[in-house]
Amino acid sequence: YEYKDMKRFLYILLSVLSVQLSAQDVDFIVKLYRSGLKSEAVLKQAEYLDSAAKVLGVGSMDFANVKHDLAKVAVKYGDIQTATDLNWDVALIIRENYSEDTIAYVKAINRVAYLYELKGNYVISERMYDECYRLTKSLEGKNSVLYAQQLDYLGRMAEIRDEYAAAEEYYKRSNEILKTKEGEASLVYAHNLADQAHLYF
Repeated sequence: YEYKDMKRFLYILLSVLSVQLSAQDVDFIVKLYRSGLKSEAVLKQAEYLDSAAKVLGVGSMDFANVKHDLAKVAVKYGDIQTATDLNWDVALIIRENYSEDTIAYVKAINRVAYLYELKGNYVISERMYDECYRLTKSLEGKNSVLYAQQLDYLGRMAEIRDEYAAAEEYYKRSNEILKTKEGEASLVYAHNLADQAHLYF
């Protein structure tokens, strides 16, 4: 029992230390981005990820979450390519170590699709949104919040193609689900209204 307790204590201690190290590293990466030192920030990310991989394991969800957190930092400071690469890695970790038929995979691919959308690569982003739509319908049915979000994304793609009637239909179907599931005071419902407003404008 003492051996097991000691192992548990060491595990908790290492976890706490890794979290503290993580916070320090991420803070430093943020400072580099704020200073306009993008190349240095990317190099620091690589060093941090190498250390995190050894502690967490390259196929773990914890490691995938680390990459996701770094991707959010990269997006915030306009480094879209780095964010895209990191989010692709997250999707691959989930696909290869867990399954494509998971909500986590859908959300990871959605993030990649959105970044391609930001870069103006609408062909790739729409293919990804289509795949997420198919998976979400299979996993959650046609009344979930995630399904409603997929409709909204497809509405944006239709709008970009100047297919306004199709875009309106996607937005309205999404709106009906979100209004019921999340309510009119929710952020996801507000995003849907903003997309509709852009279409009508």
